[in-house]
Amino acid sequence: MSLKHTILGLLIDRPMHGYDLKRFLSPGLPNHRLVNDGVLYPLLKKMESEELIRKERVQVGNTPQRHLLHPTSKGREAFFAWLESDSFEEDEVKYDFFLGHPFLNKCLFFERLDKDAILEKLIRQREFALSKREEFQRIREGMVQRGVSLFRIAILDLGMAQHDQKILWLERLIEDLRISEGDAVFEDNVS
Repeated sequence: MSLKHTILGLLIDRPMHGYDLKRFLSPGLPNHRLVNDGVLYPLLKKMESEELIRKERVQVGNTPQRHLLHPTSKGREAFFAWLESDSFEEDEVKYDFFLGHPFLNKCLFFERLDKDAILEKLIRQREFALSKREEFQRIREGMVQRGVSLFRIAILDLGMAQHDQKILWLERLIEDLRISEGDAVFEDNVS
């Protein structure tokens, strides 16, 4: 992902504060998992020095002044050049996709748990995933009602389809564990 160009695109949609960018780039994440300030703010400063964005000081009510970020004409040109180019469109095949998913990290070591503990974790994860799927559907309905771009809805649809696959994967694992004979997978548990 080109974070710089994503930021430019978001600012072309509407001017934002740095905090708004952080929240948009990390939707649904708890505060401790937001895009790191140590990455975002130095990048914004660099983009300003490259004259891709400009700051406007704004006062809202009795709050302290804040910087509202706007793309410059040079920033718009850079964004559209990137958007029309082929750069950053390839996905690498990586086995390390699990690193971004805390539950999958734990799955790497499930052979160290007994069958009942694994089943309990898988069932809880499935319930959480089903609840999250319902929330995605509500978000999608809201996007349609607000007239959000077809492409943004399509991106959410792809995410929902991936989430549906995770639910199916969890259900298959649960079923496989329930019908497994001899518990061979669990004989080598490491204490």
